[in-house]
Amino acid sequence: MKKLLLVCLAALTVATNANADKLRFAYYPSLSPDGKTIYFSYNGDIYSVASEGGTARSTVNIGGYENRPLVSPNGEYLAFSSDTQGNGDVYIIKLKSGELKQLTYSEATDSPVSWSADSKYIYFESTRSGARKTSYRVRAEGGTPELMFEGYFNTVVNLVENPKTGEFLFNESTESINFPTRKGYVGDHNPNIKSWNPSNGTYKELSDYEGKDQWPMVDRKGNIYYVSDEFNKEGNIYKYVKGKEPLRLTGFDESVQYPSLSADGSAMVFLKDYAINLLDLSSGTTSEPEIIVNGSTVEVKRHFQEQKPSRAAVSPDGKKFALIIRGQLFVSDAKAKYLQKLDTPSKERVSEVLWGKDNKTIYTSPEQTGAGLTSTAFQETTVRRKD
Repeated sequence: MKKLLLVCLAALTVATNANADKLRFAYYPSLSPDGKTIYFSYNGDIYSVASEGGTARSTVNIGGYENRPLVSPNGEYLAFSSDTQGNGDVYIIKLKSGELKQLTYSEATDSPVSWSADSKYIYFESTRSGARKTSYRVRAEGGTPELMFEGYFNTVVNLVENPKTGEFLFNESTESINFPTRKGYVGDHNPNIKSWNPSNGTYKELSDYEGKDQWPMVDRKGNIYYVSDEFNKEGNIYKYVKGKEPLRLTGFDESVQYPSLSADGSAMVFLKDYAINLLDLSSGTTSEPEIIVNGSTVEVKRHFQEQKPSRAAVSPDGKKFALIIRGQLFVSDAKAKYLQKLDTPSKERVSEVLWGKDNKTIYTSPEQTGAGLTSTAFQETTVRRKD
């Protein structure tokens, strides 16, 4: 397998340069305060791109796995997590100068989730106090992290601050902590949108639907948004309306994941079908920006050297290999003359692969739904690499 991996890397370079697909499997997208720039994690680095799409530029690459980028409300800093020192810690950089500062030091994983309205604090999630994940804050200028909610049994996640009221909105359930993207859950651990006001100790539940309400978001004006599966058991965007039924803004048949709202409330970005989507909140229209990551071949090569293909299968005639790499299906000949990416359903990562007896049919199964085998006919179309 190790020898196969090395020869496939060379073929992958040719295949990636020759066939540029839409960007898939970027993670944790977020927006600048004015909604004009998207930040996202891809292949362990952080990139930025105009919200309408275009060529992304590398923004953070400090040698570890960097993710969860979040721009401060004043637009001056970018917070993110990196495992450069081992487990994930919280860092910030000044966007104008590139000055870098590490803010947390822990054997646990620290992941930023939001900023305070005045850009002085970063709220982050961690298991540093024990096995249970909960929320903390740390000053942007540095200092000792503070536990946001006292008590061992508190499991506060997805914490955001309401700039208008001073309230904190959050989820508090094992479902939102451990299985945020799981579909169809109904039970004792349904996540609801909750709020707590530290100035007067007021606690409220803003939603009580017996399903999944999670990922609260608030803009500068105090408008509250979140994701719920109430409409069709798929996560869609809702707006909280005090004293009334929530307003549903989308009706997707595929769930929204990891949304982020611009501070000015003009736009929202999220993952859907493993791609970055942008919701214009003034018009209600959703688009999928066409994003190009230059130099992605080099980054993919680095990533695969550290992580083997998750599945591999040899054709019955011994002349071809089928590989699953980051949920996508590739085929290579035994001598790595080519590496060809095959089309699979865009809504699913591939998890299993088998060859048919004819050496041309490949059977795959989807990761999330487990809906059985899907057949794909293989025909070589990629230009072969010259030795």
